Amino acid sequence: MIQQNLAVEYDPFLQITDVSLIEKLGDSVNIGSWFVFLKPDWLHRSGMEQLLTVSGLTVNSIKAAILFRGRDELTLPGATLSPKPLPGSQLISLTSDKAIYRANRDTVRLLIAAPLLPHAALTLRLRLSGNDYADYPLTLDRYGLCLWSLQGLPEGEYEAALVGIEAIDCRFEVAEYRLSPLNAELVEQQLSGHVLRYMLVVSAFGQPYSGQIDVELQERGERIGQRAKLSCNRQGQCRGVVQLIGAGPYTLNIFAGDRTATVALKGSEQERRETLVISELGEVREVSLLPLSQSNAWRGMYITRGASNNEPFVMPRVVGSEAEITPRAPVELLKVVIVDAVRGASEEHVFEHLPAGQPLLLPVPAPYGIMLLGAFIDGQAWEGWCSVLRPGELQLQCEAPKEVRPGARITVKLRTARSDRPVPVQLIIKDARLIAPGDPQVELAARIKKNLADWREQSGTGIVERKLSDYRGYYSPPFARMTRAMAMPLSAPSPQFLASTSAPSIRQPTTPLSAGLAPSHPPATPIGAGLVPARPSAPANESQTLTRIRLSFAEVIFNEIVMVQGEAEVEVKLGDSITRYSVEAFALEPQTMDWQRAETEINAVQPVYGELTVSPFVFP
Repeated sequence: MIQQNLAVEYDPFLQITDVSLIEKLGDSVNIGSWFVFLKPDWLHRSGMEQLLTVSGLTVNSIKAAILFRGRDELTLPGATLSPKPLPGSQLISLTSDKAIYRANRDTVRLLIAAPLLPHAALTLRLRLSGNDYADYPLTLDRYGLCLWSLQGLPEGEYEAALVGIEAIDCRFEVAEYRLSPLNAELVEQQLSGHVLRYMLVVSAFGQPYSGQIDVELQERGERIGQRAKLSCNRQGQCRGVVQLIGAGPYTLNIFAGDRTATVALKGSEQERRETLVISELGEVREVSLLPLSQSNAWRGMYITRGASNNEPFVMPRVVGSEAEITPRAPVELLKVVIVDAVRGASEEHVFEHLPAGQPLLLPVPAPYGIMLLGAFIDGQAWEGWCSVLRPGELQLQCEAPKEVRPGARITVKLRTARSDRPVPVQLIIKDARLIAPGDPQVELAARIKKNLADWREQSGTGIVERKLSDYRGYYSPPFARMTRAMAMPLSAPSPQFLASTSAPSIRQPTTPLSAGLAPSHPPATPIGAGLVPARPSAPANESQTLTRIRLSFAEVIFNEIVMVQGEAEVEVKLGDSITRYSVEAFALEPQTMDWQRAETEINAVQPVYGELTVSPFVFP
């Protein structure tokens, strides 16, 4: 009969082979999350010291030892430990340039960015209204990028995903719509618990909007709570507060009379906005994908300080090219393992007799590293962890004229710090009223945050009190051990990205008019940046006056990957509308695992004029 030990949780990587032997060890062998701690008397307690003496071998002074569990199989007296897999990071993003596309007119462009997968063959799967629509085979370039275009999609709601890769789906919609002449820009936001405070700048036809507006919070197209009334000052600025308590993602819909605008709250999904502790060494550090109070930004994430503690090691900064670790008390033995979470590699450093206050400087892999610490302090085993984020060095800059006339030709300048080699940069120039649910930097930040959450779940900080002998209740004879192994699955190894060498299977696109895939009537007004129905209906008791307006203005002016070596210029012609354009640039350099996003704006304005038609009898 298999006995259960209630003192400790079952460790699937630990196999007990001799219960009596591990009981002799007592507290001389401690088992931590990532380390095994051997005290100097472990050899004497195990009886191996006497065996060596009988064999004629001299035993020198035995020192304490700290063994890392994440690399090789460890053979201990009466037990073996299989290597514990390192939580892997899936650095991949799938994004669209806007959230809604005009049926039969717009080209859907999706960017796949996977710096770990150069030349990989992947399959893009498209789902329409929850049903499989088509599979598209594609191949990434040597930078791990692919800008994929789709045309002729029927109206409906779509989900795009990469087959076999765990990543957030990219959602977009194809429908008929027209843009409302109202712009809203999110210039400030700060999250505190569930409360998000924000500031908007609202404008119309290039001029600040002054007056009262209504703002409502939407979660996946559904209104949350009541509309809030805000007042814009002469600069078009207004402040508001919303509560984010659901799964998200969220948008803010702005109403000024019959004009509407929409602002996307990127990173507002629950698992992305919730704060995550990434260091408890001396002072707690937390991250979120929404700006926190007094936080610093790092590649789409925001880092803030938390409470202080009395842990024996201090990490003053979690962003830097080097990790600075300072002991608060004398340390007898310290092992630091630097894990490159992206590549799955690790590097061990051992230090003896460290005095208090002496800082250690260790290099940090790009784009971030995990620091695992195991130490003997005053005879006690201690274990801790933290993550260190390495700053980027691309120094991406995006410059464009601030104000031009509609239809003008403009030049956008792109600069990076890499003058010796080209860097691919996705450049998007589009009407600022067209929102996108995410961007590559936000998606990559979400993948990193998820990996850090996995590390936190499998790591701990504090004194290690679990003894090897505490696991004696999990011992079973070989036959029962085999039965247990069959009944209790081991933890899955960290996922690895492998480029497929064979062409993926292609699922032929479903006929758009086949059962239930395409709606028989135009869908309701979709979520989108300032979108209003293409054919607005008026109440029966209210007269309807239609204004002659142009509906065919160009919206996405430019969306291509530009190679930038030091500096590059891109010349484009703007549309004829009076509006504001957003210029978004995303640079990716897989060689150094570096990426950066930059954004600017262009205001297309002209003097307002009117026409008056009079009788020909009137003099000039």
